[in-house]
Amino acid sequence: MKKHCLLLGKAGLIYNSWLLDVLFIAFIIGYESNRSISWPAIAVGAVFAAALLYSFLTCYLSKEGEQTKIRLPYQRKAQTIESTKLLFAFSMIHIYQAKLSDYKQLTYLVLEKN
Repeated sequence: MKKHCLLLGKAGLIYNSWLLDVLFIAFIIGYESNRSISWPAIAVGAVFAAALLYSFLTCYLSKEGEQTKIRLPYQRKAQTIESTKLLFAFSMIHIYQAKLSDYKQLTYLVLEKN
């Protein structure tokens, strides 16, 4: 079973800021253009949409037996989660902090139906 998630914390801030930079560049190119339709802005916006779709499809949790693994969009292999702690839960929004190793922790958001 796969659950798609959204990265939060330091790793999410760094990864998502690069995605938003591409979106802002598309807006800047669009506003600085002197034509009604700016094809370079549309092309950069399409690159943003493709990167956003890729990051959504490749960031997920999968449960294999008793192990839970997380696949991140910027890594090739899924990593095993040692322990998970629920930080915040409201309605359908659940925020978890996962310990991947002794020195690496990851915070992520999952939308779950009750």
